[in-house]
Amino acid sequence: MVAAGCLTAAPASAATCGAGAVNVVAHPDDDFFFVNPAILKDIRAGRCSTTIYVTAADAGGTDAYYQGREVGARAAYAQMAGVASNWTTSRVTFAGKSVVRSELVGRPGVELYFMRLPDGYPEGTGSPRSDYTSLQQLYTGEIPALFTVESSPAQTYTRTELVTSLGELMASASPSVVRSLDHLGDFGDGDHSDHYAVGRLAAEARTLSVPSAGFTGYMGYDSEELPANVVGTDLDAKRAALFAYAAHDSAVCTSVQECAWGAEGAWLQRSYLASGEGAVEPPPSLGINVASRATVTASSQNTETQQTAAKAVDGLVDGWPGDHTAEWATQGEGAGSWLQLTWASPVALNHLVLHDRPNDSDQVTAATITFSDGSTMTAGELENSGAATQVNFTARTTTSVRIDVTAVSGSTANAGLSEVEAFTDGSAPDPEPDPEPQPQPPLGSNVAASAAVTASSQNTETGQTGVKTVDGVIDGYPGDHTAEWATQGEGPGSWLQLTWASPATLTRLVLHDRPNEYDQVTGATIAFTDGSTVNVPALDNAGAAAVVDFPARATTSVRITLTSVSAYTSNAGLSEVQTWTAGSTPDPEPQPEPEPEPEPEPEPEPEPEPEPEPQPEPQPEPALGTNVAPSATATASSENTEHGQTAAKAIDDVIDGYPGDYTAEWASLGERAGAWLQLDWTAPVDLTRVVLHDRPTEWEHVTGATLTFSDGSTVAVPALDNAGGAVAVDFPARSVSWVRITLTSVGEWTGNAGLSEVQAWTAQADVTPAVATAPAPPVPASAARTAVPEAVAPPVTEPTPTPGEAMVHETPADAGREPQGEANVSSGLPALE
Repeated sequence: MVAAGCLTAAPASAATCGAGAVNVVAHPDDDFFFVNPAILKDIRAGRCSTTIYVTAADAGGTDAYYQGREVGARAAYAQMAGVASNWTTSRVTFAGKSVVRSELVGRPGVELYFMRLPDGYPEGTGSPRSDYTSLQQLYTGEIPALFTVESSPAQTYTRTELVTSLGELMASASPSVVRSLDHLGDFGDGDHSDHYAVGRLAAEARTLSVPSAGFTGYMGYDSEELPANVVGTDLDAKRAALFAYAAHDSAVCTSVQECAWGAEGAWLQRSYLASGEGAVEPPPSLGINVASRATVTASSQNTETQQTAAKAVDGLVDGWPGDHTAEWATQGEGAGSWLQLTWASPVALNHLVLHDRPNDSDQVTAATITFSDGSTMTAGELENSGAATQVNFTARTTTSVRIDVTAVSGSTANAGLSEVEAFTDGSAPDPEPDPEPQPQPPLGSNVAASAAVTASSQNTETGQTGVKTVDGVIDGYPGDHTAEWATQGEGPGSWLQLTWASPATLTRLVLHDRPNEYDQVTGATIAFTDGSTVNVPALDNAGAAAVVDFPARATTSVRITLTSVSAYTSNAGLSEVQTWTAGSTPDPEPQPEPEPEPEPEPEPEPEPEPEPEPQPEPQPEPALGTNVAPSATATASSENTEHGQTAAKAIDDVIDGYPGDYTAEWASLGERAGAWLQLDWTAPVDLTRVVLHDRPTEWEHVTGATLTFSDGSTVAVPALDNAGGAVAVDFPARSVSWVRITLTSVGEWTGNAGLSEVQAWTAQADVTPAVATAPAPPVPASAARTAVPEAVAPPVTEPTPTPGEAMVHETPADAGREPQGEANVSSGLPALE
């Protein structure tokens, strides 16, 4: 929270805490991705911490966007300090320039300064909002001065004035060290232009104003190519700070699983100096985490929501309000609940790491750990955010570890754990060396075909039903799509179950993924009727066999629950499932003596070949009636009214959009999967086809959607053509008063999902639909830009403004968050900081 009525001019004053650090970064989130955990360690050691944000990180968007990012920065620093986000904000003057200053009420030594110069875009081209000017241009002398993005007060900085202001800001804090971004790399070689410019300017200001302070520049985007060096509690704390910020910036990942999809997850696990040296000490060996080798049981588990005991050892530290399927949750239990890990042979452990469920309400405040030799250890209150709590003890050999929850918070409704790690001594070899390979026991029969098959969903319209997984045919799209099971728009949490009339004793499952390149199962859990579970690794994306062996067990059912899928998956499923019983090794049958070959009989005259059956003539497409979309009222989850990219543009009969006529398309405001568009009619219409056109920009791509009709029926939609071509979705005619198109998955770089055009066709007269396409405005050749290196998202080619012509541009988002590619709420195109 920012104190109201404090934005008045005030003289600069010296920091009241002891010598600490000044951190000079380009954008909110650079400090959390690239400089941390250094800032975290300063704050938690009680040292003074001053951070200066040189740009507004506005991404060429509205004031609301960059102001939201400033709120996020305050929230993150409060989280790092462990106090409420209550700030006193005022204006102070340095070298004649007015700067916004925020001081943390609970920790007065923590200060943030916002200079609000414009975002320069990755290649230094600047945005339309700032007349295509940037810090890079100011640093290199291409422009004499740079305007701030705020109009009150309107300010300009020359290069000299900016260095002087930064120097005075640094001197006011009396730092022992100045940290900034990469001051050694060359513009255009992969990092953001603002990162290079700020690193150089900060180094110059430190030399002039605080030469006795040390200087450290931190590597930006390129750090993802280096080995991970931030681990354990440092990594947990770094993630927690970023997630506190991300709650106020929709373009940044908000969970471990989401960050893992792109470079953001890699940046969180790394911190390197601009020279390429590691910015943190190499982590001590933690030994080997043997938790995943154990069989896991619990006092209770929520199988319906996939919050089972096995999720506590799946290697994913996450849970509700993130990915709830990555945690163990009891069914209404608190104190007295327990989780047990049991190994087939003894393991030598010396510490455990416990992660609580990360939601605000459920917290374990005390636990007892019991080993198979009867010895016990106590664990205190776990971090409520789900960060790591390490429990060290003298090394001991055990076959089991039981964690008994002895106390919980008053708000706890379903105690549980996000993850448990059980480590051996890092100096010792793996306590369970891989044994010599034993010959595989003989298998009996594949009994999958004798089971009844059910699934969380299936595509009956295309014949991709659950029963196809036990039909003995290993195939699927782009081959024979009728030989596979496909869900209707589902990913993690989808399931397939085989049930037998009498128990079957199984020892192996063989799973084949759908063979297309997009839909891939990257993790699953097999659950049996006795409550036991077996984890499944990533399946082969080409549909080859993935064999899962386990000790034989009698069961009447097997449920395969998909726990994770690839980023491009829109309709998870399986091509084939085999369930093998254990067999015996019979004595070989004696081979009979060969019979003497009989004299050859004269060959009979060949029968005449029958005439081939005539192929049926292809049936014509059913005649379509009228496109009734223009007669509907269109509403949406959000729309960009500022740029004219409203819901109504999806039914205007114009198939176009950015980089052509952006006013002819619907674009959401910063939404991805979950965005929706609805057409409502005043009277029922009989529909049989919906035609969808994606936004034609290469960055925005709908990869899956669901059509929901007023009668409650649904139809799955495959990936749309990224260039905006027509994708027709046909279905049996139905009478409806509305249809809702919900986007269920989008491309990795999508920042503002939407649609160029929607047509809703009736099945009446034979009428050929007409398509009206608006021509795209010409793009001057001078507007072209060079591509960004592969490690960074390509910048967007913007048209050059023509004098006298009013133009509205879609503008790319900034930020150190390249993999998400999510633009700010007023734009439609991704760019990176």
